[in-house]
Amino acid sequence: MSEWIFSYYWPGAKVPPVFKTNNMFKHEGFCYDLFVRPWKKGNAKYEALKWPIGQKHLWERIPYKQYIEAKNQQHG
Repeated sequence: MSEWIFSYYWPGAKVPPVFKTNNMFKHEGFCYDLFVRPWKKGNAKYEALKWPIGQKHLWERIPYKQYIEAKNQQHG
C-alpha cells in the first residue's frame, strides 16, 4: 500500500518498504517513520525513515538505532 501512496504522490520516487507501522512521530524539525520487513531478521527487519517536517519528498533511510534514540529523546 505505501508503494502505491509514494508513487502516487511522487511519480518515479524511491519506494520504501511496504509494511508501514503507526510509529510516525515528529522530533526536532524532522518526521520519523518505521517500516517492517517481516522476511528479515534482527535489526534488518526494521527500516526507519526521516525527513524534514512538511518535505516528505526529501526522505532518507536512517539506522534503526538512530530512530530508537530519537524516539527515546522525544518521550524522555
